[in-house]
Amino acid sequence: MFFFRKAVLIFFCLLPLISVADTILFVSPLRVVIKSEEKSAVVGVTNKSDKTRKYLISFIDQKMNSHGTTEIVETFPYSAKRMLKFMPRSVMLEPGQRQVVRLMVRRPSTLPDGDYHTHMLFEEEPMNNEEKEQVKMQKGSFAMDIGAVYGVGIPIVVQQGNVHGIVSFKEAVVVKGISPKPNMLEVGVKHEGNGEAFSHLEAFYVDSTGQHLEKAINARNLRLYREVEDAKIRIPMLSQKSDSKAEELELVFKKGPSQQAEVIRRVKIVLPQ
Repeated sequence: MFFFRKAVLIFFCLLPLISVADTILFVSPLRVVIKSEEKSAVVGVTNKSDKTRKYLISFIDQKMNSHGTTEIVETFPYSAKRMLKFMPRSVMLEPGQRQVVRLMVRRPSTLPDGDYHTHMLFEEEPMNNEEKEQVKMQKGSFAMDIGAVYGVGIPIVVQQGNVHGIVSFKEAVVVKGISPKPNMLEVGVKHEGNGEAFSHLEAFYVDSTGQHLEKAINARNLRLYREVEDAKIRIPMLSQKSDSKAEELELVFKKGPSQQAEVIRRVKIVLPQ
């Protein structure tokens, strides 16, 4: 589909946000949850680049695996794709222009309670000759772009009935990396319930007195879809810079990223020598 062009697809899920998305196509919100009593939602897209771009809009299913990452699949039991419709199907946006995409959900009458999810994909499409001429007439000139083609995907979650999900800690271990690769914090977690489960994870180096020295990882949101029962998630560790010798790590699981968020659990593990 994209001949002689580089395709860059950005999905907003468990992974850290990629800043290039904000410079090309701004999507808001980055995550859509359609609650049980709701039948519609809207997504705003804005062309943040300095040239006119055309995007095709579609749904793409991504199933979560035991590493806490998602893989593209044709379908799976908890797909929301079959119950969603949207309009428009494509948008052509001038620099700075914003477009609203409307989502409509029709739940089957026999749909069991729980979360169902898919991803809405905004995939850039090279303009055809007629569209190029339209842009040329509007702007007076047109420069052919042979750079990258960008795509942005955001999760769409449809809820049905009574939804609940809990993520609980099982184990953690530091996996030593071979230079120049960093050490990895491998966190084992368990998911229960028929909905997504969420926890915010922070980790700190601590000394023999239990005093926090510095961050051991960049804080991470752990979000598990309902199809995952157990997951082992690996997170790159930050190098220790403190003069004090750290002996342990303290993992802090919270209900949210704010300083005031309730702490769910604290766990200490011994650092490998």
